Amino acid sequence: MRKRFFAFGCSLTSYNWPTWADVIALNFDDYYPKAIGGASNYFILNNFLETYIRHDFNSETDFVALMLTGVDRF
Repeated sequence: MRKRFFAFGCSLTSYNWPTWADVIALNFDDYYPKAIGGASNYFILNNFLETYIRHDFNSETDFVALMLTGVDRF
């Protein structure tokens, strides 16, 4: 069974050069980089919920990392 990695967050998770999420993704078959630079916590959580509904996470095959940003980012 294929192992999937989902990464959610802001520019600290997805940027022009490799981030912590890209390094972790090397250990998985499929990588879903769902982070967007400048994202607010509201956006990050909504993105997480939409992806959960679409991909139906499985605790045996999926690894989900969610990194929230500063509380002052809207």
